[in-house]
Amino acid sequence: MVLSAKHALTTAQTLIYSKKNIARAYKGFDDTDIAGIYKIENDRIQIVRDTGDEEILSASKIRSAFQSHIGRLPDYFSYLSPEYSGPTYWKYNACILFKGWKFDKSQYPAAIKLQTLVSNRCNRIDDIEVLKSFIQSDQNQLGYLVAPDGLSFPTNSSELLKDLDDINLKKKEIHKTTEPYCSCPAFQKQLNNLSLFQDEIKDYKPTCKHITWIHKFRELCGSRTKLRNNAPGNSPGCCVAWGYKLPDKLSLLWTRSGAQAPMSCWAEYMPDQHFTRKDAWSLFDRMIDKGFLPVLGSSLPQLFHYFK
Repeated sequence: MVLSAKHALTTAQTLIYSKKNIARAYKGFDDTDIAGIYKIENDRIQIVRDTGDEEILSASKIRSAFQSHIGRLPDYFSYLSPEYSGPTYWKYNACILFKGWKFDKSQYPAAIKLQTLVSNRCNRIDDIEVLKSFIQSDQNQLGYLVAPDGLSFPTNSSELLKDLDDINLKKKEIHKTTEPYCSCPAFQKQLNNLSLFQDEIKDYKPTCKHITWIHKFRELCGSRTKLRNNAPGNSPGCCVAWGYKLPDKLSLLWTRSGAQAPMSCWAEYMPDQHFTRKDAWSLFDRMIDKGFLPVLGSSLPQLFHYFK
Protein backbone atom coordinates (compact mmCIF):
# COMPACT_ATOMS: atom_id res chain seq x y z
CA MET A 1 0.00 0.00 0.00
CA VAL A 2 1.35 3.45 -1.01
CA LEU A 3 0.92 6.03 1.75
CA SER A 4 -0.22 9.53 0.80
CA ALA A 5 2.08 12.36 1.83
CA LYS A 6 0.78 14.27 4.84
CA HIS A 7 1.02 18.05 4.85
CA ALA A 8 0.75 20.13 8.00
CA LEU A 9 -2.12 22.57 7.70
CA THR A 10 -1.50 26.25 7.05
CA THR A 11 -3.20 28.87 9.22
CA ALA A 12 -6.04 29.19 6.72
CA GLN A 13 -6.41 25.43 6.35
CA THR A 14 -6.54 25.05 10.13
CA LEU A 15 -9.49 27.47 10.22
CA ILE A 16 -11.23 25.85 7.26
CA TYR A 17 -10.68 22.19 8.16
CA SER A 18 -11.38 22.55 11.87
CA LYS A 19 -13.11 19.83 13.83
CA LYS A 20 -16.27 21.92 14.00
CA ASN A 21 -16.39 22.45 10.24
CA ILE A 22 -15.78 18.75 9.63
CA ALA A 23 -18.70 18.00 11.95
CA ARG A 24 -20.84 20.51 10.03
CA ALA A 25 -19.98 18.78 6.76
CA TYR A 26 -20.35 15.24 8.10
CA LYS A 27 -23.27 14.83 10.45
CA GLY A 28 -22.52 12.39 13.25
CA PHE A 29 -18.77 12.93 12.95
CA ASP A 30 -16.97 12.13 16.23
CA ASP A 31 -14.70 15.11 16.88
CA THR A 32 -13.09 13.62 20.02
CA ASP A 33 -9.80 11.73 20.34
CA ILE A 34 -8.27 13.28 17.22
CA ALA A 35 -4.47 13.20 17.09
CA GLY A 36 -4.10 15.13 13.83
CA ILE A 37 -5.78 16.59 10.76
CA TYR A 38 -3.83 16.64 7.48
CA LYS A 39 -4.30 17.67 3.86
CA ILE A 40 -3.37 14.88 1.44
CA GLU A 41 -3.39 14.40 -2.33
CA ASN A 42 -6.53 14.51 -4.49
CA ASP A 43 -8.06 17.27 -2.36
CA ARG A 44 -8.71 15.08 0.66
CA ILE A 45 -8.45 15.46 4.42
CA GLN A 46 -6.95 12.73 6.58
CA ILE A 47 -8.12 12.36 10.17
CA VAL A 48 -5.79 10.44 12.48
CA ARG A 49 -7.25 9.19 15.77
CA ASP A 50 -5.38 8.69 19.03
CA THR A 51 -5.75 4.97 18.39
CA GLY A 52 -3.96 5.26 15.05
CA ASP A 53 -7.15 4.75 13.06
CA GLU A 54 -7.56 6.95 9.99
CA GLU A 55 -10.47 8.51 8.09
CA ILE A 56 -10.33 10.07 4.64
CA LEU A 57 -12.80 12.87 3.92
CA SER A 58 -13.56 15.25 1.05
CA ALA A 59 -11.85 18.62 1.50
CA SER A 60 -14.33 20.23 -0.89
CA LYS A 61 -17.29 19.23 1.27
CA ILE A 62 -15.63 20.72 4.35
CA ARG A 63 -14.81 23.94 2.51
CA SER A 64 -18.47 24.30 1.57
CA ALA A 65 -19.45 23.83 5.21
CA PHE A 66 -16.90 26.45 6.26
CA GLN A 67 -18.18 29.02 3.76
CA SER A 68 -21.80 28.41 4.70
CA HIS A 69 -21.00 28.86 8.37
CA ILE A 70 -18.69 31.87 8.14
CA GLY A 71 -21.26 33.80 6.09
CA ARG A 72 -24.35 32.59 7.93
CA LEU A 73 -27.29 34.86 8.72
CA PRO A 74 -27.92 35.39 12.47
CA ASP A 75 -31.48 35.96 13.61
CA TYR A 76 -33.03 39.42 13.38
CA PHE A 77 -32.58 40.27 17.07
CA SER A 78 -28.93 39.22 17.32
CA TYR A 79 -27.72 42.65 16.21
CA LEU A 80 -30.69 44.91 16.75
CA SER A 81 -29.78 48.03 18.73
CA PRO A 82 -31.45 49.01 22.03
CA GLU A 83 -33.54 51.51 20.01
CA TYR A 84 -34.80 48.72 17.74
CA SER A 85 -32.73 50.06 14.86
CA GLY A 86 -29.97 48.61 12.72
CA PRO A 87 -26.32 49.69 12.46
CA THR A 88 -25.30 53.08 13.84
CA TYR A 89 -23.42 55.11 11.24
CA TRP A 90 -20.04 56.31 12.48
CA LYS A 91 -17.84 57.88 9.79
CA TYR A 92 -15.45 56.84 7.02
CA ASN A 93 -18.25 54.76 5.51
CA ALA A 94 -18.27 52.52 8.58
CA CYS A 95 -20.95 51.74 11.13
CA ILE A 96 -21.21 50.17 14.56
CA LEU A 97 -23.18 46.96 14.67
CA PHE A 98 -24.29 46.52 18.25
CA LYS A 99 -24.86 43.12 19.79
CA GLY A 100 -28.52 42.58 20.63
CA TRP A 101 -28.05 42.51 24.38
CA LYS A 102 -31.50 44.02 24.95
CA PHE A 103 -33.06 40.95 23.35
CA ASP A 104 -30.74 38.39 24.91
CA LYS A 105 -31.67 36.16 27.85
CA SER A 106 -28.50 37.22 29.68
CA GLN A 107 -29.77 40.85 29.73
CA TYR A 108 -26.41 42.65 30.05
CA PRO A 109 -27.75 45.99 31.45
CA ALA A 110 -24.38 47.77 31.64
CA ALA A 111 -23.72 47.04 27.97
CA ILE A 112 -27.21 48.17 26.95
CA LYS A 113 -26.66 51.56 28.63
CA LEU A 114 -23.24 51.93 27.03
CA GLN A 115 -24.63 51.02 23.61
CA THR A 116 -27.16 53.84 23.84
CA LEU A 117 -24.45 56.26 24.98
CA VAL A 118 -22.04 55.26 22.21
CA SER A 119 -24.82 55.41 19.61
CA ASN A 120 -25.47 59.04 20.52
CA ARG A 121 -21.85 60.15 20.88
CA CYS A 122 -19.72 57.93 18.65
CA ASN A 123 -19.13 60.72 16.10
CA ARG A 124 -17.00 62.48 18.71
CA ILE A 125 -14.41 59.71 18.27
CA ASP A 126 -12.10 60.07 15.26
CA ASP A 127 -9.61 57.28 15.79
CA ILE A 128 -10.69 53.86 14.54
CA GLU A 129 -8.45 52.02 17.00
CA VAL A 130 -9.86 53.94 19.97
CA LEU A 131 -13.40 53.12 18.91
CA LYS A 132 -12.65 49.46 18.22
CA SER A 133 -10.85 48.93 21.49
CA PHE A 134 -13.73 50.46 23.41
CA ILE A 135 -16.66 48.64 21.81
CA GLN A 136 -14.81 45.30 21.63
CA SER A 137 -13.15 45.28 25.04
CA ASP A 138 -13.76 42.25 27.24
CA GLN A 139 -15.50 44.53 29.75
CA ASN A 140 -17.89 46.16 27.26
CA GLN A 141 -18.55 43.69 24.42
CA LEU A 142 -20.80 46.22 22.70
CA GLY A 143 -20.38 45.17 19.07
CA TYR A 144 -18.17 45.58 16.02
CA LEU A 145 -17.12 48.18 13.48
CA VAL A 146 -18.36 47.15 10.03
CA ALA A 147 -18.03 48.67 6.55
CA PRO A 148 -20.07 46.46 4.18
CA ASP A 149 -19.16 48.64 1.18
CA GLY A 150 -15.53 49.26 2.13
CA LEU A 151 -13.84 51.96 4.18
CA SER A 152 -13.13 55.53 3.17
CA PHE A 153 -10.29 56.65 5.35
CA PRO A 154 -7.62 59.37 5.37
CA THR A 155 -4.12 58.12 4.64
CA ASN A 156 -1.00 59.24 2.80
CA SER A 157 0.93 56.03 3.21
CA SER A 158 0.58 53.07 0.86
CA GLU A 159 2.00 50.90 3.64
CA LEU A 160 -1.22 51.39 5.58
CA LEU A 161 -3.22 49.77 2.80
CA LYS A 162 -1.59 46.43 3.52
CA ASP A 163 -3.14 46.10 6.94
CA LEU A 164 -6.46 47.73 7.76
CA ASP A 165 -5.71 47.33 11.45
CA ASP A 166 -3.04 50.01 11.06
CA ILE A 167 -5.34 52.68 9.69
CA ASN A 168 -4.46 56.12 11.06
CA LEU A 169 -7.55 58.28 10.72
CA LYS A 170 -5.72 61.48 11.51
CA LYS A 171 -4.17 61.67 8.02
CA LYS A 172 -5.72 64.03 5.49
CA GLU A 173 -5.73 62.31 2.09
CA ILE A 174 -8.76 60.08 1.54
CA HIS A 175 -8.38 56.50 0.35
CA LYS A 176 -11.41 54.38 -0.51
CA THR A 177 -11.62 50.62 -0.43
CA THR A 178 -14.38 48.65 -2.08
CA GLU A 179 -13.90 45.42 -0.15
CA PRO A 180 -16.12 44.81 2.90
CA TYR A 181 -14.52 45.17 6.31
CA CYS A 182 -15.37 44.01 9.84
CA SER A 183 -13.38 44.33 13.03
CA CYS A 184 -14.58 40.98 14.41
CA PRO A 185 -11.95 38.28 15.09
CA ALA A 186 -13.34 35.91 12.45
CA PHE A 187 -13.01 38.49 9.67
CA GLN A 188 -9.59 39.65 10.86
CA LYS A 189 -8.22 36.09 10.76
CA GLN A 190 -9.33 35.83 7.14
CA LEU A 191 -7.96 39.25 6.27
CA ASN A 192 -4.58 38.64 7.88
CA ASN A 193 -4.19 35.31 6.07
CA LEU A 194 -5.93 36.22 2.83
CA SER A 195 -3.29 34.80 0.46
CA LEU A 196 -3.44 31.46 2.29
CA PHE A 197 -7.23 31.41 2.06
CA GLN A 198 -7.01 32.17 -1.66
CA ASP A 199 -4.56 29.30 -2.08
CA GLU A 200 -7.25 27.04 -0.69
CA ILE A 201 -10.37 28.70 -2.16
CA LYS A 202 -9.94 30.45 -5.52
CA ASP A 203 -10.72 34.19 -5.47
CA TYR A 204 -11.71 33.96 -1.81
CA LYS A 205 -12.90 37.16 -0.14
CA PRO A 206 -13.26 37.59 3.62
CA THR A 207 -16.75 37.73 5.04
CA CYS A 208 -18.58 37.19 8.33
CA LYS A 209 -22.04 36.91 9.85
CA HIS A 210 -22.05 40.63 10.71
CA ILE A 211 -21.71 41.66 7.06
CA THR A 212 -24.40 39.13 6.10
CA TRP A 213 -26.75 40.51 8.79
CA ILE A 214 -26.32 44.09 7.58
CA HIS A 215 -27.02 43.12 3.96
CA LYS A 216 -30.22 41.34 5.02
CA PHE A 217 -31.29 44.27 7.21
CA ARG A 218 -30.74 46.68 4.31
CA GLU A 219 -32.79 44.43 2.04
CA LEU A 220 -35.64 44.37 4.56
CA CYS A 221 -35.57 48.15 5.01
CA GLY A 222 -35.55 48.66 1.24
CA SER A 223 -38.54 46.36 0.73
CA ARG A 224 -40.39 48.04 3.58
CA THR A 225 -39.75 51.51 2.16
CA LYS A 226 -40.84 50.45 -1.33
CA LEU A 227 -44.09 49.04 0.06
CA ARG A 228 -44.81 52.25 1.96
CA ASN A 229 -43.94 54.53 -0.98
CA ASN A 230 -46.21 52.60 -3.34
CA ALA A 231 -49.22 52.87 -1.02
CA PRO A 232 -51.79 55.68 -1.42
CA GLY A 233 -50.60 58.61 0.63
CA ASN A 234 -47.54 56.53 1.60
CA SER A 235 -49.73 54.90 4.23
CA PRO A 236 -50.47 51.20 3.64
CA GLY A 237 -53.78 49.94 4.98
CA CYS A 238 -52.40 46.45 5.56
CA CYS A 239 -50.04 46.47 8.55
CA VAL A 240 -48.54 44.00 11.02
CA ALA A 241 -47.44 45.30 14.40
CA TRP A 242 -44.75 43.25 16.10
CA GLY A 243 -43.10 43.05 19.50
CA TYR A 244 -40.56 40.84 21.20
CA LYS A 245 -40.56 39.64 24.79
CA LEU A 246 -38.10 37.52 26.70
CA PRO A 247 -37.48 34.71 27.13
CA ASP A 248 -38.35 34.24 23.46
CA LYS A 249 -41.72 35.29 22.10
CA LEU A 250 -42.43 37.26 18.93
CA SER A 251 -45.97 38.71 19.07
CA LEU A 252 -47.87 39.88 15.99
CA LEU A 253 -51.07 41.86 15.41
CA TRP A 254 -52.48 42.60 11.97
CA THR A 255 -55.02 44.97 10.45
CA ARG A 256 -56.32 46.19 7.10
CA SER A 257 -57.27 49.58 8.53
CA GLY A 258 -53.87 51.26 8.66
CA ALA A 259 -51.24 51.66 11.37
CA GLN A 260 -53.29 54.29 13.25
CA ALA A 261 -56.36 52.04 13.55
CA PRO A 262 -57.71 51.62 17.10
CA MET A 263 -56.93 48.48 19.06
CA SER A 264 -60.36 47.06 18.22
CA CYS A 265 -59.36 46.83 14.54
CA TRP A 266 -56.30 44.67 15.21
CA ALA A 267 -56.27 40.87 15.48
CA GLU A 268 -53.61 38.47 16.69
CA TYR A 269 -51.80 36.68 13.90
CA MET A 270 -52.03 32.88 14.20
CA PRO A 271 -52.80 32.93 17.97
CA ASP A 272 -52.29 29.17 18.34
CA GLN A 273 -48.71 29.34 17.11
CA HIS A 274 -45.66 30.36 19.17
CA PHE A 275 -43.25 32.49 17.16
CA THR A 276 -39.66 33.06 18.29
CA ARG A 277 -36.74 35.25 17.25
CA LYS A 278 -35.71 32.61 14.71
CA ASP A 279 -38.96 33.24 12.82
CA ALA A 280 -38.51 37.00 12.44
CA TRP A 281 -36.73 37.27 9.07
CA SER A 282 -39.06 34.84 7.29
CA LEU A 283 -42.16 36.40 8.88
CA PHE A 284 -41.15 39.93 7.87
CA ASP A 285 -40.36 38.79 4.31
CA ARG A 286 -43.71 37.00 4.09
CA MET A 287 -45.59 40.06 5.39
CA ILE A 288 -44.05 42.35 2.79
CA ASP A 289 -44.58 39.83 -0.02
CA LYS A 290 -48.29 39.83 0.85
CA GLY A 291 -48.44 43.63 1.01
CA PHE A 292 -48.40 44.03 4.82
CA LEU A 293 -46.12 46.65 6.31
CA PRO A 294 -44.19 45.53 9.45
CA VAL A 295 -44.43 48.17 12.20
CA LEU A 296 -42.86 48.19 15.66
CA GLY A 297 -45.84 47.71 17.94
CA SER A 298 -44.53 49.78 20.85
CA SER A 299 -44.22 52.80 18.52
CA LEU A 300 -48.01 52.90 18.08
CA PRO A 301 -49.69 54.62 21.09
CA GLN A 302 -52.92 52.61 20.84
CA LEU A 303 -50.94 49.32 20.96
CA PHE A 304 -48.30 50.33 23.46
CA HIS A 305 -49.79 48.45 26.41
CA TYR A 306 -50.21 45.26 24.36
CA PHE A 307 -46.52 45.22 23.46
CA LYS A 308 -45.23 46.69 26.72
